[in-house]
Amino acid sequence: MLKLKDLVKSNRRREWATLKSKYGKLLAALKIDFDAKFGPLLDKYQAQLGPVEKLFSQQAVTPQAVEKVVAAARPLRIVAEFYRTKVKGKGGPLEKDITAFLKDMESECDDWEKALDMVSNESVVGRNTPAQIKAVRETYGVLDALGQELINLVRSLPDALVRAKKIPNEAKYLNYAAGAKKAVPEKDWRRVLGADMALTASHVDTLNTLARVADASVKRLVAGSVRFDERSDYAAFKGLATSFAAGSTLKDFKQRSAALAQWVKGVIEAREDYVKGAMSIAGADMKDIRRAAIGAAEAAAQLVDPVIACVRRMP
Repeated sequence: MLKLKDLVKSNRRREWATLKSKYGKLLAALKIDFDAKFGPLLDKYQAQLGPVEKLFSQQAVTPQAVEKVVAAARPLRIVAEFYRTKVKGKGGPLEKDITAFLKDMESECDDWEKALDMVSNESVVGRNTPAQIKAVRETYGVLDALGQELINLVRSLPDALVRAKKIPNEAKYLNYAAGAKKAVPEKDWRRVLGADMALTASHVDTLNTLARVADASVKRLVAGSVRFDERSDYAAFKGLATSFAAGSTLKDFKQRSAALAQWVKGVIEAREDYVKGAMSIAGADMKDIRRAAIGAAEAAAQLVDPVIACVRRMP
C-alpha cells in the first residue's frame, strides 16, 4: 500500500534553510546566488502535503489530491536541477551536501509523479483525444530539434570557455592596442585583451549554464512524448511543457545567445590584430569561440520560438 512516509523524506524547507545557513559565508565568497525562488517553491510544495497527508491516513487518496502536489513539485524539480549546476565543480562539503540534497529533492518529485500514476484510474482506456495525441507528437518534433542543438552546445561551449581563458596569454604582443593610434606598453595591451576575454568567458559560462538547464528539461519532455499514448496523463505532460515554455530559461537562452554572438563579433572585428582568414587575435585562435557563439545564436533564433508556439497551441 502506498504510504506518505515513502514519498516525503523530511521537511525540505527546513533542510534547505539549514544548508543555506551552514554554507552562507562560503556561498557568498564563491559568488553563488540562488536566485530562482527555490524557497517559495518549497513553501508551496510543503503546503500541499498537509491535505494529502490526511487522505493517506484515511486510505482515501485521489488522483486530484496527488495532482496538486505534483503541480507544486514539477517547478521545484526544474529549479533543483538548475541549482546543481551552480555548485558543480565547487568541491568540498558544500558541493557534496547541497548536491545530495538537491538530488534527493528531485527524486522525491519523481516519486510523486509515480504516485500519481499509481492512484490514477488505470481502467480508463483511450482517455486522450486524437487532437491531444497529435499535439504531443508535434511538440516532440520541435523539442527534439532543439534538443539536438542543445547537445551540441553542451559539448562545444566548455571548449569555448577554456579557449577564452587562454587567449590573453597566447596572444602575441603587436605593440599596439585595438584601435589605438600609437604604440602602448605590452602590459596595457594585454590588460585590454584580458578584459575582453574575461567578459567573453562570462558570456560563455552563463550561456553554458542555461543550455544545460534547457537540455535537462527538453530531455525529460522528449522522453515523455516518446512514451505518450491514449492512456498517458495529458494534463501532466502539458503542464510540464507549459511550465518550460513559459519560464525564463528559453527566453534567457535566446537573449544570451544573441548577445554572445554580437559581443564576439564586436571583439574580434574591432581589433587591428584580428586576422580574418585565420580567425585569430594576435595569433591566438578564436575559431572555437566564434563557432560556438554563431551556433548558439542560430539555434536559438530558429528553434526557441517554434517550441513556445507549439506548446501554446496544445488543446
